[in-house]
Amino acid sequence: MATQLRNNADGTISILADASGALSFSPSASVSNVLSISSNNIVFNSNVYIPLTQTTVTGNNILSYDSTLGFYINSVTARNQIVVNGFTFNQDGDVLTPVGKTRYVYTFTGGNQSFTVPSNVSWIYAKLWGAGGGNGRAGGWSYGADGGGGGHTRGLIPVTPGSTIYVVIGSGGTTVNGTTSQYGGGGVGSNNSDITYAGQGGGYCGLFNGGISQGQALAIAGGGGGGGSSRTWNGNVGGAGGGVQGQRGASPYDGKYTAGGYPGTQNGGGAAGSGYSNNGGAGSALQGGVSAVNNYGGGGGGGYYGGAGGSYSESNTMAGGGGGSGYLISTATLGYTYTGAYRYPAFYWDPDLMAGYTSSSQAEMPGYGGLNTQNLQGTGVLTGGHAVAVIYY
Repeated sequence: MATQLRNNADGTISILADASGALSFSPSASVSNVLSISSNNIVFNSNVYIPLTQTTVTGNNILSYDSTLGFYINSVTARNQIVVNGFTFNQDGDVLTPVGKTRYVYTFTGGNQSFTVPSNVSWIYAKLWGAGGGNGRAGGWSYGADGGGGGHTRGLIPVTPGSTIYVVIGSGGTTVNGTTSQYGGGGVGSNNSDITYAGQGGGYCGLFNGGISQGQALAIAGGGGGGGSSRTWNGNVGGAGGGVQGQRGASPYDGKYTAGGYPGTQNGGGAAGSGYSNNGGAGSALQGGVSAVNNYGGGGGGGYYGGAGGSYSESNTMAGGGGGSGYLISTATLGYTYTGAYRYPAFYWDPDLMAGYTSSSQAEMPGYGGLNTQNLQGTGVLTGGHAVAVIYY
């Protein structure tokens, strides 16, 4: 294919191709005079807008097609910006932040909350983080283990003006608290009165259209699984929340890997790990599973589907619970759902995660799994960070 670089009479530059080629560029009213070249430097004389075409991305990144997406290079701020459906986003690496929009932060209250869509709003941009699982305690053994961090889901979601969106901000997990499940589906770290060891699963963070049920979910970020404990080391950590699926609870001591609670997925709750003594409970829709009998494994994290509770494999292995899965409605655009990594929540570097955090406690940072401190924390103490949701409109 023959390609020519031509200096036009009006001072602009064109890239041309012959009739058999697909490459072409010619100045038009929308792009003329946006560039100048001086001393080998390219200077933007105004903001440059480059239309983009999106494709569907599989795996843990869910990205729906939207032909209105474009990319700006702002000549004043030198910021990369993305524009779509009336939103302009500053892009800082992989973090997107809307510009010129109202931001509302939802933090944990222990009950259902709501957002009424304003009459002139048909899209919202949401960032959700699931709660962290509680850490295990040493109890009669030597080592507790960390809880899993929360997953992260974000996306530009179509909404109906005047409608009510229900918001669930799940509770962080505790170091064992008896038989009561945490708000947001964090699986219990016990199903009887023996509450010495396990951590409880963290609750999910979710937006729901008109009512709280799996079928009415708009977006969910999964909660992390609770940590277990062990006789000789602290590797039996809870799995992080998801994501297309959460992370599996760990049980590496003595090679008892199968005891860890499986994560929630897009199609079902996490299956119980195969313990050598007692198995943990499976996860289900929006609900993490319980740990094994006698509370020797971590509870499962809540999520679109909850993770399973950790199993009690033998007298020295109490496995971590699995993380719950995330979800994003298919009509969303510019949307992703991510799995955390061990006690770290996904996208912990996004400043919006800390938007509503006012405590000085490092143990309860939003979305983080509980950090094991062996027996320095009493039973029933909150260690996993609560979920958080940020809505821009």
